[in-house]
Amino acid sequence: MEYMDPASRFLKTPFPVEGFAAFVNDRLSQLKEPLTPPPYALAEEAAQLEKLHAQVCRDPCQYFELTNQTVNRQLAARQCSMVTRMSDPLLYDCMEDCCAALGFGSIAGYTYEPASDGEIYNAFATGYMDMTWIMLSSTFRKRNLLNDLELACVLGHELGHVAAMHSSVRMHVALTAEENRGQEYTSDRAGLLAALWRAAKLNPALPPKQLYQMALEASVRVQHKLYALGRLGVDAVVTAKELEGRARVFVSLKAK
Repeated sequence: MEYMDPASRFLKTPFPVEGFAAFVNDRLSQLKEPLTPPPYALAEEAAQLEKLHAQVCRDPCQYFELTNQTVNRQLAARQCSMVTRMSDPLLYDCMEDCCAALGFGSIAGYTYEPASDGEIYNAFATGYMDMTWIMLSSTFRKRNLLNDLELACVLGHELGHVAAMHSSVRMHVALTAEENRGQEYTSDRAGLLAALWRAAKLNPALPPKQLYQMALEASVRVQHKLYALGRLGVDAVVTAKELEGRARVFVSLKAK
Protein backbone atom coordinates (compact mmCIF):
# COMPACT_ATOMS: atom_id res chain seq x y z
CA MET A 1 0.00 0.00 0.00
CA GLU A 2 1.17 3.56 -0.69
CA TYR A 3 0.09 6.90 0.70
CA MET A 4 0.73 10.61 0.24
CA ASP A 5 2.17 12.08 3.41
CA PRO A 6 1.42 15.66 4.59
CA ALA A 7 4.59 16.90 2.89
CA SER A 8 3.26 15.57 -0.46
CA ARG A 9 5.78 12.71 -0.59
CA PHE A 10 4.56 9.39 -2.00
CA LEU A 11 5.61 6.65 0.42
CA LYS A 12 5.01 2.97 1.03
CA THR A 13 3.55 1.71 4.27
CA PRO A 14 3.42 -1.76 5.85
CA PHE A 15 -0.11 -1.15 7.12
CA PRO A 16 -2.63 -3.04 4.89
CA VAL A 17 -5.63 -1.01 6.02
CA GLU A 18 -8.11 1.38 4.46
CA GLY A 19 -8.01 5.06 5.31
CA PHE A 20 -4.31 5.10 6.05
CA ALA A 21 -3.90 8.76 5.00
CA ALA A 22 -6.25 9.76 7.82
CA PHE A 23 -4.26 7.57 10.19
CA VAL A 24 -1.05 9.37 9.18
CA ASN A 25 -2.58 12.78 9.84
CA ASP A 26 -3.92 11.62 13.20
CA ARG A 27 -0.55 10.14 14.11
CA LEU A 28 1.30 13.34 13.26
CA SER A 29 -1.14 15.32 15.36
CA GLN A 30 -0.61 12.97 18.28
CA LEU A 31 3.17 13.31 18.00
CA LYS A 32 2.82 17.02 18.72
CA GLU A 33 1.25 16.19 22.10
CA PRO A 34 3.43 15.34 25.13
CA LEU A 35 4.48 11.68 25.20
CA THR A 36 3.56 9.81 28.38
CA PRO A 37 4.90 6.43 29.51
CA PRO A 38 2.53 3.58 30.39
CA PRO A 39 1.57 3.30 34.10
CA TYR A 40 3.90 0.34 34.69
CA ALA A 41 7.00 2.17 33.38
CA LEU A 42 9.81 3.21 35.68
CA ALA A 43 9.58 6.85 36.80
CA GLU A 44 12.74 7.93 34.96
CA GLU A 45 11.25 7.03 31.59
CA ALA A 46 9.11 10.18 31.62
CA ALA A 47 12.27 12.27 31.21
CA GLN A 48 13.42 10.06 28.33
CA LEU A 49 10.12 10.59 26.52
CA GLU A 50 10.42 14.35 27.04
CA LYS A 51 13.77 14.26 25.23
CA LEU A 52 12.24 12.12 22.48
CA HIS A 53 9.33 14.52 22.13
CA ALA A 54 11.71 17.43 21.66
CA GLN A 55 13.37 15.53 18.80
CA VAL A 56 10.07 14.50 17.22
CA CYS A 57 8.59 18.02 17.26
CA ARG A 58 11.41 19.29 15.07
CA ASP A 59 10.20 17.16 12.14
CA PRO A 60 7.24 14.84 12.86
CA CYS A 61 7.09 13.74 9.19
CA GLN A 62 10.70 12.59 9.24
CA TYR A 63 10.17 10.73 12.51
CA PHE A 64 7.06 8.99 11.20
CA GLU A 65 8.80 8.07 7.95
CA LEU A 66 11.82 6.67 9.80
CA THR A 67 9.57 4.59 12.05
CA ASN A 68 7.64 3.37 9.03
CA GLN A 69 10.84 2.30 7.29
CA THR A 70 12.01 0.48 10.42
CA VAL A 71 8.75 -1.48 10.60
CA ASN A 72 9.01 -2.38 6.90
CA ARG A 73 12.59 -3.55 7.29
CA GLN A 74 11.86 -5.70 10.34
CA LEU A 75 8.87 -7.39 8.72
CA ALA A 76 10.66 -8.00 5.41
CA ALA A 77 13.79 -9.46 7.00
CA ARG A 78 12.11 -12.64 8.25
CA GLN A 79 10.21 -15.58 6.82
CA CYS A 80 6.95 -15.17 8.70
CA SER A 81 3.66 -17.00 9.08
CA MET A 82 0.59 -15.21 10.42
CA VAL A 83 -0.91 -16.65 13.58
CA THR A 84 -4.64 -17.33 13.27
CA ARG A 85 -7.19 -19.00 15.51
CA MET A 86 -7.00 -22.02 13.18
CA SER A 87 -3.21 -22.24 12.82
CA ASP A 88 -2.34 -21.93 16.54
CA PRO A 89 -5.38 -21.46 18.83
CA LEU A 90 -3.33 -21.21 22.04
CA LEU A 91 -0.89 -18.61 20.73
CA TYR A 92 -3.65 -16.60 19.05
CA ASP A 93 -5.74 -16.53 22.24
CA CYS A 94 -2.68 -15.60 24.28
CA MET A 95 -1.85 -12.71 21.93
CA GLU A 96 -5.42 -11.41 22.22
CA ASP A 97 -5.24 -11.49 26.01
CA CYS A 98 -1.88 -9.68 26.06
CA CYS A 99 -3.36 -7.06 23.76
CA ALA A 100 -6.35 -6.55 26.09
CA ALA A 101 -4.23 -6.53 29.25
CA LEU A 102 -1.91 -3.77 28.03
CA GLY A 103 -4.44 -1.61 26.18
CA PHE A 104 -3.42 -2.32 22.58
CA GLY A 105 -5.73 -1.87 19.60
CA SER A 106 -5.11 -3.76 16.38
CA ILE A 107 -2.41 -6.43 16.62
CA ALA A 108 -1.06 -8.89 14.07
CA GLY A 109 0.81 -11.94 15.35
CA TYR A 110 3.38 -13.97 13.45
CA THR A 111 5.81 -16.78 14.00
CA TYR A 112 9.08 -16.53 12.11
CA GLU A 113 11.73 -18.98 11.02
CA PRO A 114 15.02 -18.03 12.73
CA ALA A 115 17.53 -16.63 10.22
CA SER A 116 20.46 -16.38 12.64
CA ASP A 117 21.66 -17.92 15.89
CA GLY A 118 20.46 -14.96 17.95
CA GLU A 119 16.88 -15.35 16.72
CA ILE A 120 16.31 -19.02 17.62
CA TYR A 121 14.87 -18.30 21.08
CA ASN A 122 13.59 -14.77 20.64
CA ALA A 123 10.56 -12.56 20.11
CA PHE A 124 10.02 -8.93 19.20
CA ALA A 125 7.26 -6.40 18.57
CA THR A 126 7.11 -3.29 16.43
CA GLY A 127 4.62 -0.60 15.46
CA TYR A 128 2.28 1.50 17.60
CA MET A 129 -0.30 1.02 20.32
CA ASP A 130 -3.13 0.90 17.78
CA MET A 131 -1.24 -0.97 15.02
CA THR A 132 1.23 -3.50 16.31
CA TRP A 133 3.12 -6.50 14.95
CA ILE A 134 4.43 -9.11 17.33
CA MET A 135 6.66 -12.00 16.29
CA LEU A 136 7.72 -15.16 18.09
CA SER A 137 10.35 -17.62 16.98
CA SER A 138 8.66 -20.73 15.60
CA THR A 139 11.08 -22.82 17.68
CA PHE A 140 9.13 -22.08 20.86
CA ARG A 141 5.91 -23.47 19.40
CA LYS A 142 7.38 -26.39 17.44
CA ARG A 143 9.01 -27.75 20.62
CA ASN A 144 6.27 -26.52 22.97
CA LEU A 145 8.91 -24.94 25.24
CA LEU A 146 6.65 -22.41 26.99
CA ASN A 147 3.34 -22.99 28.71
CA ASP A 148 0.31 -20.70 28.60
CA LEU A 149 1.34 -18.10 31.20
CA GLU A 150 4.98 -18.16 30.11
CA LEU A 151 3.92 -17.27 26.57
CA ALA A 152 1.95 -14.35 27.99
CA CYS A 153 5.07 -13.17 29.84
CA VAL A 154 7.19 -13.22 26.68
CA LEU A 155 4.58 -11.57 24.47
CA GLY A 156 3.66 -9.00 27.11
CA HIS A 157 7.33 -8.12 27.58
CA GLU A 158 7.72 -7.33 23.88
CA LEU A 159 4.48 -5.34 23.78
CA GLY A 160 5.74 -3.39 26.79
CA HIS A 161 8.64 -2.15 24.68
CA VAL A 162 6.17 -0.83 22.09
CA ALA A 163 3.88 0.79 24.67
CA ALA A 164 6.80 2.63 26.26
CA MET A 165 8.29 3.57 22.84
CA HIS A 166 11.62 2.06 23.83
CA SER A 167 12.85 1.56 20.25
CA SER A 168 12.19 5.21 19.39
CA VAL A 169 13.88 6.39 22.57
CA ARG A 170 16.96 4.31 21.80
CA MET A 171 17.11 5.68 18.27
CA HIS A 172 16.92 9.33 19.30
CA VAL A 173 18.13 9.58 22.91
CA ALA A 174 21.51 8.55 24.30
CA LEU A 175 20.90 6.15 27.19
CA THR A 176 23.21 4.83 29.85
CA ALA A 177 23.58 1.10 30.49
CA GLU A 178 21.45 1.51 33.61
CA GLU A 179 18.69 3.25 31.63
CA ASN A 180 18.73 0.44 29.07
CA ARG A 181 18.32 -2.09 31.87
CA GLY A 182 15.50 0.04 33.26
CA GLN A 183 13.62 -0.34 29.99
CA GLU A 184 13.89 -4.12 30.34
CA TYR A 185 12.50 -3.90 33.87
CA THR A 186 9.54 -1.89 32.55
CA SER A 187 8.87 -4.54 29.91
CA ASP A 188 9.14 -7.29 32.52
CA ARG A 189 6.36 -5.53 34.43
CA ALA A 190 4.27 -5.51 31.25
CA GLY A 191 4.90 -9.25 30.85
CA LEU A 192 3.79 -9.84 34.44
CA LEU A 193 0.58 -7.87 33.86
CA ALA A 194 -0.14 -9.87 30.71
CA ALA A 195 0.40 -13.15 32.56
CA LEU A 196 -1.86 -11.95 35.39
CA TRP A 197 -4.64 -11.12 32.92
CA ARG A 198 -4.25 -14.52 31.29
CA ALA A 199 -4.28 -16.31 34.64
CA ALA A 200 -7.45 -14.47 35.70
CA LYS A 201 -9.17 -15.41 32.45
CA LEU A 202 -8.26 -19.08 32.78
CA ASN A 203 -8.97 -19.27 36.53
CA PRO A 204 -11.82 -16.82 37.28
CA ALA A 205 -12.67 -18.44 40.61
CA LEU A 206 -9.22 -17.96 42.16
CA PRO A 207 -8.52 -15.04 44.53
CA PRO A 208 -6.33 -12.16 43.22
CA LYS A 209 -3.40 -13.01 45.48
CA GLN A 210 -3.19 -16.55 44.12
CA LEU A 211 -3.50 -15.31 40.54
CA TYR A 212 -0.66 -12.86 41.10
CA GLN A 213 1.49 -15.64 42.53
CA MET A 214 0.83 -17.79 39.46
CA ALA A 215 1.80 -14.93 37.14
CA LEU A 216 4.91 -14.12 39.15
CA GLU A 217 6.07 -17.75 39.12
CA ALA A 218 5.54 -17.89 35.35
CA SER A 219 7.61 -14.71 34.91
CA VAL A 220 10.46 -16.17 36.95
CA ARG A 221 10.32 -19.49 35.08
CA VAL A 222 10.58 -17.69 31.72
CA GLN A 223 13.77 -15.95 32.83
CA HIS A 224 15.26 -19.26 33.96
CA LYS A 225 14.20 -21.08 30.79
CA LEU A 226 15.64 -18.43 28.48
CA TYR A 227 18.85 -18.46 30.48
CA ALA A 228 19.07 -22.25 30.18
CA LEU A 229 18.37 -22.12 26.43
CA GLY A 230 21.08 -19.52 25.96
CA ARG A 231 23.63 -21.76 27.67
CA LEU A 232 22.69 -24.85 25.65
CA GLY A 233 24.02 -23.48 22.37
CA VAL A 234 22.21 -22.99 19.08
CA ASP A 235 22.59 -26.56 17.83
CA ALA A 236 21.18 -28.24 20.91
CA VAL A 237 17.75 -29.89 20.71
CA VAL A 238 15.85 -29.85 23.97
CA THR A 239 12.37 -31.05 24.86
CA ALA A 240 9.96 -29.12 27.06
CA LYS A 241 10.48 -31.62 29.90
CA GLU A 242 14.28 -31.37 29.69
CA LEU A 243 14.05 -27.59 29.70
CA GLU A 244 11.91 -27.63 32.84
CA GLY A 245 14.59 -29.72 34.54
CA ARG A 246 17.43 -27.43 33.46
CA ALA A 247 15.50 -24.37 34.66
CA ARG A 248 14.95 -25.97 38.08
CA VAL A 249 18.68 -26.69 38.36
CA PHE A 250 19.44 -23.07 37.60
CA VAL A 251 16.97 -21.94 40.28
CA SER A 252 18.60 -24.18 42.90
CA LEU A 253 22.12 -23.02 41.95
CA LYS A 254 21.03 -19.39 42.13
CA ALA A 255 19.52 -19.96 45.57
CA LYS A 256 22.85 -21.25 46.88
